[in-house]
Amino acid sequence: MNADPLIGRCLEGDPEAFEMLVNRHQSGVLSLAWGMLRNREEAEDAAQEAFVRAFSKLGDFDPARPFQPWLYSIAVHGCLDRLKKRRSERRFRERWRDISPQLSRGPAPERRVEDAAVLAPLLDQLGAHERSALFLAAVEGYSASEIASVLGCSAGSARVRIHKAKKKIRNWLKRDDHA
Repeated sequence: MNADPLIGRCLEGDPEAFEMLVNRHQSGVLSLAWGMLRNREEAEDAAQEAFVRAFSKLGDFDPARPFQPWLYSIAVHGCLDRLKKRRSERRFRERWRDISPQLSRGPAPERRVEDAAVLAPLLDQLGAHERSALFLAAVEGYSASEIASVLGCSAGSARVRIHKAKKKIRNWLKRDDHA
């Protein structure tokens, strides 16, 4: 059995015991997260998520093993997920440069977008379904049926999402031209 009586109390469902574990390990988890992420707010969020995950997975914890490495493992995996997401988002934004001319084509295009910095805020305004459908079509070259398979919708819905996304971006670009 683990030498730390707090672990036993936590496993019995004592929330005060878990709070004491958080207080004991908080600075270490936060330091670990900051060291990996190099961003204070993101490190604080990652540390908090690590404790939430640890609490929810406490039933999986082997009390014969030390708690700190188990907790740090949860924190490290959470930070790695965040770093992976960061890289994905960066690649996603970089690849939008390639499709900006496609977005500015239309019945009466007002301007061509050649700077990804202009396009990125517009993409952020799209809903997740529209943004992902547009990305899969324009950047990855997926067909409507392939997009439908990825997004779990019909091919018609995928085409509608792409059309709506392009239309919204064109309208925003036109509005900005008149502003």
